[in-house]
Amino acid sequence: MTRKLFAILLSLMSVGCAGAPVGWGGTHEVMLANEKSITFIYDKLVGGYYAIMTDATEHCKKYKKDPVPTLEGRQGMLFTQTFECR
Repeated sequence: MTRKLFAILLSLMSVGCAGAPVGWGGTHEVMLANEKSITFIYDKLVGGYYAIMTDATEHCKKYKKDPVPTLEGRQGMLFTQTFECR
C-alpha cells in the first residue's frame, strides 16, 4: 500500500511541474524570436535541449529556413542557446 501511495504522489508531483517556469520543472522559454533567429533559456536536466531543437526547427520553418545553432551561454544554472534561421 505504501509503494502505491508513493508512486501516485510521485506521478502527481511530476505532472504538477509541467508548464512550470524554467528551473522549476519547465524545460525552456523563448527569450527572443524573429525571422533571423530564436534564442532560448533552457534546463538540460529536464530534457530542455531536445525541446529547443524541436521548437527552433518549427520556428525557422515558418520562414522556409533551417535552424543553425550559433551562440550558447549560461545564466546561473540554466543554459542559453541561439539558433540562426538560414
